[in-house]
Amino acid sequence: MEAIQARLLDLEWWFTVVIVGLVVSVVASYARDGLSRGLSAVSQTYGRHADARRARQAELLRDFRASPALLVIEYMRTFFGLGISLALISGSFLLPAWNTLRKAFPEVDLAVSVLGLAPSTNEVFGVGAAILALFGGMYFWARFQGKLRFCERARKELRDSLRRHRT
Repeated sequence: MEAIQARLLDLEWWFTVVIVGLVVSVVASYARDGLSRGLSAVSQTYGRHADARRARQAELLRDFRASPALLVIEYMRTFFGLGISLALISGSFLLPAWNTLRKAFPEVDLAVSVLGLAPSTNEVFGVGAAILALFGGMYFWARFQGKLRFCERARKELRDSLRRHRT
């Protein structure tokens, strides 16, 4: 508490706060129009993409109604994608362990070279590859979760339309 009181009584601290406040205010006033235009363009682009996605989904729903086997194929593709994303996420945790194993046991490099893989590529199995695999897996997981939700919605609509058709 005493440190905070000392800071508040320090003239240098107040001078810095005022200068930073003025700089932020000036930058914000000049950037406001550019940000407004940029965000407006992004919003319009997103709207066009969302409309196109809805049109593609409506077309797919018509195709699924015409041939329910297509829905089964779409489910299989979706589950395969979810499996790939899980493999990427799992691999992101295994790559650093593999790198540690290679450093701890040099004979692993010999085994890798016998398999025809270059033993001098330690950086391939490093943290960068693990981060790339993790974020790639998360991206594909989110993407295929969206497809799974769409498949579930299509299945429910197909089921409801078949029930209505029977009655």
